[in-house]
Amino acid sequence: MASHLHQIVKAKENSDGLSAIIRDFKKHTSKQLIHWVETEKRESRADWLKVVFKYHAKHNKNNKNYQIWKQDN
Repeated sequence: MASHLHQIVKAKENSDGLSAIIRDFKKHTSKQLIHWVETEKRESRADWLKVVFKYHAKHNKNNKNYQIWKQDN
């Protein structure tokens, strides 16, 4: 499993900016990953991923259940 991601993104001049794009990307992918881990029965690593995501959430007061992404960019 990869431990990082490289993205090439560009914000429009009249948008909220690059930080908003990254925030929205993290929010969307986090929801999708959590849903996948909780519902995919054929994935052998699902239980392990839940443990890892829960462990990292315990060390971050902003998350209650799972921590997928680092807080900073």
